[in-house]
Amino acid sequence: LHLSIRRQRQMCIRDRLKAVVYDILGKQVMNKSITNSIDISQLDKGVYILHLSDGAKLTTQRIIKN
Repeated sequence: LHLSIRRQRQMCIRDRLKAVVYDILGKQVMNKSITNSIDISQLDKGVYILHLSDGAKLTTQRIIKN
């Protein structure tokens, strides 16, 4: 399962993004440099918090994997 990333206008579109995924308890479960998608197939079902950063801007999204 790949999660596609649509960048906000403020985030630089040519650079890679740092993606950090945390489980609901706050434990970091993934830390990758990505361009436009992230593979979450190895994660168990549940709720996760995704932090995306281009080095200047940070955005946070909740992920629910069924």
